[in-house]
Amino acid sequence: MTIRSTVSILTLTIYNVNKRYISVHATWFVNKHDLGTLQLRTWQEPEQQRYPVLLKDGGFSEGLQHCTSLKYMSLRGVSRVKKLPDSIDKLAKLVVLDLRAWESLQNLPEAIRSAPKLQFLDVSEC
Repeated sequence: MTIRSTVSILTLTIYNVNKRYISVHATWFVNKHDLGTLQLRTWQEPEQQRYPVLLKDGGFSEGLQHCTSLKYMSLRGVSRVKKLPDSIDKLAKLVVLDLRAWESLQNLPEAIRSAPKLQFLDVSEC
């Protein structure tokens, strides 16, 4: 008798399809270790994307560090949050960070220099 075992690794992907107002609570990211892709920008026609996504940071900054599998994160066009969390370097697998047109972004944390796999950072139109 032969027994085979198959392990499937699933990666969670989150896209904002059409929400203009997003509220992220402190515990929202805690159990999202398998989150590989996060895009908070709305998935709409280009002419509808001229409006920012209004993010209420009720824990976004603190919870993000739990997403240890995150490879792609787009916060393009986000408004109301003024900075990335200092724990950005905890995202050891992050390759792409899209911050384009983040109107209220004031500066980047020093920890971003320590993000080990970061290859693409877009801060244009900030």
